[in-house]
Amino acid sequence: MDQKFIRSGHDSCVYIKQLSDEEFVYLLIYVDDMLIAAKSMTEINKIKEALSTCFEMKDMGAASRILGIDIIRDKKVPYSSAIGSVMYAMVGTRTDVAQAIGVLSRFMGRPGKIHWIAVKWLLIYLKGSTDLNLVFTREKDFRVQGFSDSDYAADLDRRRSTTGYVFTVGGNTLSWKSNLQSIMALSTTEAEYVALTEAVKEALWIQGLLTEMGFKQEKITLWCDSQSAISLSKNNTFH
Repeated sequence: MDQKFIRSGHDSCVYIKQLSDEEFVYLLIYVDDMLIAAKSMTEINKIKEALSTCFEMKDMGAASRILGIDIIRDKKVPYSSAIGSVMYAMVGTRTDVAQAIGVLSRFMGRPGKIHWIAVKWLLIYLKGSTDLNLVFTREKDFRVQGFSDSDYAADLDRRRSTTGYVFTVGGNTLSWKSNLQSIMALSTTEAEYVALTEAVKEALWIQGLLTEMGFKQEKITLWCDSQSAISLSKNNTFH
């Protein structure tokens, strides 16, 4: 039987088969114990079938014990479910965790141990702050105000910036958002301008909705802490 395995020159119990530049199959043998490791389960089954035709062997399934060492797998943490549950709370009332959810959501496809630890810390924080509430009061000055900000190149992996805004109506928090920008801003000014643009879209939606409900807003005040972004928004040459 020739499966094109090559014995390791550093460990005689290790056999290696290269399938491509990035894909390998590892065969580990010690006396009568054997482990097969590979990315593809199909390839593992092929090796098992080939070996069973030449040797008397028993397939024990996924490895649970080798050389007196117990193997425990703990990969299937409820990361997506936890994020989804907290996200529901964030959309409804918990403005304080919007940025944290925005960061943790980036790793939904392949969360690591450190991301799961971060989720647990977030859950601990929520459990300890269940008495926090959004308070709505009746103000004489029924006007809409928005506050826009950005975090330039906050995503260290892709150099993307974060957009954040919050709107109040009559002093009451009504709408908020924190998410990764879809483009890579080249400067703090551009990142702030992109965030300001998203906030203006939300302002126009709120203005239209309130007008339909009989609370017409002649203008909406939108605050931004970037003088360069404000100057850019006022210069018609760049539009």
